[in-house]
Amino acid sequence: MWGLTRRGSGNRVGLRARIPSVTRLEFRPRSVTASTLAGPRGLRRRSSSLNRPISNRWTTPWRRATSHRQSSRYGLSSVALLRFSFGTMGSGKSTLALQIHHNLSRHHNKGLLLSKLDREGAFVSSRLGLSEQAIQVHDDLDIFDLARKFAKSNGAISYIVADETQFYSPEQADQLALVVDELGADVYAFGLITDFRGRLFPGTERLLELADERVQLHVEARCWCGERATHNARLVNGGIVYEGETVIVGDTVDAPPAPLFGDVVSYELLCRKHYRRGETSPISVP
Repeated sequence: MWGLTRRGSGNRVGLRARIPSVTRLEFRPRSVTASTLAGPRGLRRRSSSLNRPISNRWTTPWRRATSHRQSSRYGLSSVALLRFSFGTMGSGKSTLALQIHHNLSRHHNKGLLLSKLDREGAFVSSRLGLSEQAIQVHDDLDIFDLARKFAKSNGAISYIVADETQFYSPEQADQLALVVDELGADVYAFGLITDFRGRLFPGTERLLELADERVQLHVEARCWCGERATHNARLVNGGIVYEGETVIVGDTVDAPPAPLFGDVVSYELLCRKHYRRGETSPISVP
């Protein structure tokens, strides 16, 4: 506001602006919190919080939480994860399972490699020619009890890599989740998402319900027409079948077919259109 005031030693009168005192304000980066949303856009009075270390002052709660979660994947915190990676046959599931097991074990992490009904038996095997001996998961195996005994005899358990989990029972999928919650070990599960009928496997369905992370593998297998393959078609004597036993161990048409009660059974990856039409590759060999 403006007012009259005397200037100098004489009787001269002049105008001088009387400027009200202003509290010093600063602009600080906003963090996504309730207090920030409630206040004016990032403006805060100077306070003692500015004397905190810069690393604490400028790190948002979201970033701190993200760092905490990421560190858990490498055994640096107590937060464990159940990650389910799924895809069609030939999408690289077993290859990735072997890579994760190799990376973790070479850094002295203690863990288990599991498989069920692998084409090589008690192994995790990849079509690239890689394989590693694994514990065979049978129908009566209690995975949580197995992991607890392993932790007791080895001092700890850091991870489980479980391949072919589409063949696990829903109860065994629950046991994998129990390993994460009660033992604090990361579980990396790999499996097919649908059977030859285009329906979810029971083990796959349960893992999709339980998993902390659901990852569709980006190594896309292809149908004979060149489109992305989405279905694992079962071929009996060269023709597609849509009914039968859910679990029959076999391989794609690139591998030698397996006879079943006089019939030749194999599998072929097809896109949805050709699966629905029942059209297999013109060069498929029964």
